[in-house]
Amino acid sequence: MNERMAPAHPYQAALGTGIEWTPDTVRLWEQGNLTATAKHATATAWDFWYGLHFREAFPTVTHWWFRSIWTGRIAVSLPDPTLSEETALWGWMTFDVLDTPRRAWTMSEGAVIAIAPPYPPNEEQPANLPLRLSLARAILAVIRDEAAPDSWLGVTSLVQRDDLAQVLPTTHDEAARAFGGAWRLAHGDTTLDAPRRALCLLLGLMPPA
Repeated sequence: MNERMAPAHPYQAALGTGIEWTPDTVRLWEQGNLTATAKHATATAWDFWYGLHFREAFPTVTHWWFRSIWTGRIAVSLPDPTLSEETALWGWMTFDVLDTPRRAWTMSEGAVIAIAPPYPPNEEQPANLPLRLSLARAILAVIRDEAAPDSWLGVTSLVQRDDLAQVLPTTHDEAARAFGGAWRLAHGDTTLDAPRRALCLLLGLMPPA
């Protein structure tokens, strides 16, 4: 199968991209063009995205992205002892982008470990959850000595269709098994829900009453 990527977020009229959900059909929009239409049997938009039903609705798509297609290289430092505290580690993440200064990452300890990776330059997209999870996993890998600090690591917003369920698990226990530990993404002063529910909320979807 030829590789094909497409946006998996709900349709954004201003951008002309995304999946337009209606009670009977879903329509895939790319760069202002309607590129595919499919029938579905989901009762609500929440059910459609929570069940990852865009996979079967558009089977020719091999890689999906959510609000951003950012792909690049990052370098993660070890915790900076001049900034770190007893309950919080601080370090630096550098993006392989011209004239871009390094940005801080944090890892806080509490009831659960909360990791807050920085966004790439001009890519402050909370709904791009797969990228944020990848950045957090890179921080954890450096801290655990599973990746060399301050060396270039490749990350991407794209998620292969067969990996969607693993990248976006439905429970915290599943996430711990998939991501190598019971940590969560920081979100303001709290942490995000399990990835699948967090994604739907970040996409602006409302769960069934």
